[in-house]
Amino acid sequence: MIQAIVFDFDGTLIDSNEIKLSGFYEVTAHIAGADVELDRIFQDPDRGDRYDIFAALEARLGVDGDALLKAYGKRCETVILDKLAKSNVTEILDALKAQGRKLFIASAAPEIDLVAMIDKSDLTTRFDGVFGRPAGKVEILKRIMEDCELQPSTIIMVGDGEDDLRSAREFGCRFIGIGALFAERADAIVENVEALIRPGFFEAISAEDES
Repeated sequence: MIQAIVFDFDGTLIDSNEIKLSGFYEVTAHIAGADVELDRIFQDPDRGDRYDIFAALEARLGVDGDALLKAYGKRCETVILDKLAKSNVTEILDALKAQGRKLFIASAAPEIDLVAMIDKSDLTTRFDGVFGRPAGKVEILKRIMEDCELQPSTIIMVGDGEDDLRSAREFGCRFIGIGALFAERADAIVENVEALIRPGFFEAISAEDES
């Protein structure tokens, strides 16, 4: 039986990837050359998180990185919270909780910012834990397993990124992919998290493993 579901946040529980990306350009629109530097930064696979990105802009352009970071955080939080409030995510999570499952978030976003935002939403009472950077997702999965005294076979991860799939495979749990990107590589593929509350969804995944 699947006892714990671990969700990525951006692009999984809420379609916020584009919100966060465009946010960098919006809060720096008044700075000459910022768009060019951001384009260069985003070409670097090791660019880091929002803190690293604004630190890089500060070093390259002499801007106030801290002020931009605060403006960015406020802008993203406002838009994402509004989108969450208009979605059916809370109803989906309530249905999963009613099935007796523990729910967690494992995000690549900074944990301090993610927790602060979740605490301002209706999601705060739905999760048994909200985790993010600096911890990696494999580390988070191990922590959930140990804290809840679970086995990898009773945990499933849901995400939209390659890092989610890699983390699930390295940890040794099942993985549900959001979108066709994961064809033939995930234990199941869904268009969105609403599919998780279809009758018998998790039972079907468990049955496939046993066959």
